[in-house]
Amino acid sequence: MCLVWPVLTVYRVSTQLYTDITHFILELIQNADDNVYDSRVRPTLRLQLSRSELLVECNEVGFSEENVRAICDLNASTKKWRKKVDDGCIGEKGIGEKNKFPELTFSGFKSVFAVATTVSIYSNGFNFALDRRRQLGLLNPIIVEEPHPKASPGWTLFVLGLEIDNDGFYAVKTRLQEIQPEMLLFTRRLREIEITFGEVQRSNDTSAHSNNRVNTSEMITYNVKMEEGCSQIYAITSATMQSQTAVRYFRQELEVPDMPNHPHRLDVTETKVILAFPFTTDHVPIIGEQNIFAFMPLRKTSFPVFTVYPNH
Repeated sequence: MCLVWPVLTVYRVSTQLYTDITHFILELIQNADDNVYDSRVRPTLRLQLSRSELLVECNEVGFSEENVRAICDLNASTKKWRKKVDDGCIGEKGIGEKNKFPELTFSGFKSVFAVATTVSIYSNGFNFALDRRRQLGLLNPIIVEEPHPKASPGWTLFVLGLEIDNDGFYAVKTRLQEIQPEMLLFTRRLREIEITFGEVQRSNDTSAHSNNRVNTSEMITYNVKMEEGCSQIYAITSATMQSQTAVRYFRQELEVPDMPNHPHRLDVTETKVILAFPFTTDHVPIIGEQNIFAFMPLRKTSFPVFTVYPNH
């Protein structure tokens, strides 16, 4: 009985906690923004979806032993809420919160098991897999002896083996397509997102910005850059295989002190609201509906000239 209880509980959490199975995509983006990066790289997240798997790559510094232990633990997490939002995690909703199962807390990463039976991880010399079909498979890692053919030096790779029907697959694809480039105006570390639908082949050049991808059915890249000499002007670029567009924004942060206590935001006493005003190359405001974001776009707002992001 002691062995069956956690297996059933972990399975129930990973399959029932989210009515929207695509919530894990938000968790992956939040995790990438919370990661630690070497100052010499441009923080980048790659998401590559095929019918059988989702590849998630990030050029973070890589896993430590503490990270491995935390991702295999029910209660441990290497991400801790802090009182200053500049150092705190931006995520709120996740399996890390006490929700339907108040006796347990889980790392938000395990939400991926709403769509995946296995997750293989390759990072900084740690190669292992979690398999929800095995007894205690979300807790006891399987050592992976052979490196993955798509693993690149300097990148952490997650391989999600998908087990979803066609409706579930198109729900995941649709959610990926809904990622908006303006989201990068509000990330603390993440500066580039690459989304690919279909298979990708790479050359031997594994550098972060090498043009080494061929036979891609569909790919789009979003990136954000701050204008030199002005910390409030940002350019958002969207690039596909056929075209590239750029929009400039004036970005203003507003601090919100004295946040009320909330069980989902333990010890968070401050937050920020960020406004972003789009304008043309001639410095003319772009008037029109804009999205309200909490990472993913929540809804359109009737305010015509800015995008709003509540940090927590």
